[in-house]
This record gives sequence, structure tokens and C-alpha cells, in this order.
Amino acid sequence: DVAAHSRDLHALLAHLGHHHAVLVGGDLGGPVIQDLALRFPTLARRMVLFNSPLPYLRDEMAGLRTRPSMEAADYFIRQATDADALAAELSTPAVRRRYIATFYTSRFWAHPGAFDAAAVDFHTEPFGDATSLRAGFRAYESAVDAAARSEPALLDRNPHVRCLVLFGPSDHVLYPDFDRMAAAVFPDHVGPFLLRDCGHFVPWEATHALVSAIIAFC
Repeated sequence: DVAAHSRDLHALLAHLGHHHAVLVGGDLGGPVIQDLALRFPTLARRMVLFNSPLPYLRDEMAGLRTRPSMEAADYFIRQATDADALAAELSTPAVRRRYIATFYTSRFWAHPGAFDAAAVDFHTEPFGDATSLRAGFRAYESAVDAAARSEPALLDRNPHVRCLVLFGPSDHVLYPDFDRMAAAVFPDHVGPFLLRDCGHFVPWEATHALVSAIIAFC
């Protein structure tokens, strides 16, 4: 769950002797670094956020498109509420990898053509293992079931950390107005900047843009 990931990262940084960090994240990593910055308020020097879940701020986000497409949400509902049955259906390494491959192809998370066959093969390889795939469903379960969380996540408006907001708008699984929503969560923001021909997987789909933006921002 988000809080457990956040505490693990903080423990790792402390073990390595780092008292400050620039936090970069998207997807599940997005709420993790948002939690980390609020839970340990002296840690984050700056933040780079892309294509990730955000807290819902009713007043600040009024009029924005804050709901992802329901046509793309079936995977989330199944992984969050029926994970054991889904894992049982995905009974062989090949079937498991075909299931994960859809997130890089037919489910339109990525910009069309961003992942060729070799890239899909690379990204699905870890999920051929049944234990790894089932473990991956845990984050979804914790999103809907308080009993699956180690503790509540800290997700809220953060005016104290300067945040660079990037958005791959070809992402059909995220809020259409992610960029404007993130700007509301982080009043001290740079951007938001939209990444051309890029979807959910920003580090893979827009590697140079992400890395060069981080270097310039820092």
C-alpha cells in the first residue's frame, strides 16, 4: 500500500545517509512520493510528478474532468475486488503475460505504437511468475479496502514543495485533466507541460523529455 511504500523509501534513504531528495514518480509512484513529502516534510527538496493518482480537492477541481474513462476501469475493479479469482484464471506464464501485455497495447494506456513487440516482451517478463502478478494486485486491493492498508495514506494539497508537472495526454486510464488537477494539488508548480505522443509510461515513452526536464528543474 502507499504508506508502506513511503515508509520503505524513507528507511532506504536514511540507511543510505540522505536527508533530502528530489522525488520523481508516476502511476503508483505518484501517490507514494506525495505521501512521502507530507509524511516527512523536511525530506523533499523538489518533486516531479507525471500521470499518477491525485487527491480529489472539491473546490479547487470544480469543473475539471476528474474521472477516468469507465471503459478503461474494468481491470482496476477486478484486480481490486476479485484478485484471487482473476489470478486463478491467469493460470500459465503465457496467459499472465498476455494479460499484462494489454496494458501496453490494446488498453490505450500508451500512445499508439509506443511499445513494439520486443518492448512488450521486456515489460511483461516479470509477470509470468504467478507470485509476482498476485503481489502486484495488492496495491489495487489497498485502494478500495481499508483492511488491506498498513495505515491511511497522506494525500492532500501540498503548498510547500515546488513540483514540476508533466503529462502524457495519450493516457486513457487517467483523469483527462490530470495536468490541471496536479497544478491545484501543488500551488508552487512549474508547468504543467504536455508531452507530445506520450501516454501513461512517461519514462519509457518520453525518456529524453523526462530526464532533461529533471536536470533543468534541479
